[in-house]
Amino acid sequence: MKRILVAASAVALAACVAHGDTITAKDSRSWNGRAQTQNGVLTLQANFPGGSRTLPFAANYLRAIEFNPTIFNPGAFPNLPTPAPGNPSGTVYMRDRSKKPVACDGIVVTNETIACRGGNWKRDDVIRIIFK
Repeated sequence: MKRILVAASAVALAACVAHGDTITAKDSRSWNGRAQTQNGVLTLQANFPGGSRTLPFAANYLRAIEFNPTIFNPGAFPNLPTPAPGNPSGTVYMRDRSKKPVACDGIVVTNETIACRGGNWKRDDVIRIIFK
């Protein structure tokens, strides 16, 4: 029974770990969770010791998104500037280093894809976005 519980816990943890992102702001603060864009505002579904929260980020406040397995934030809920819709632009970097980085305007992040005027990729193929 103990082995089954450990195996089930490992599978559940792997499912959670597979979908994490780290957002880094221009002031060098960072948060972990699941990122996506809606109407020019990037949102991060983040877990904190005090519970879950959706954090909104304006495009001009972002430095980078790193697509990685980190999902938990050890600190308190942050106080963030009120976001205004924008046109996220930056450079998209692929996990496959043989593929060149792509400069993009109008970056859109969904649960499955990263898209912009420069291309469209599976989310799992992208390692990071560095914003202008």
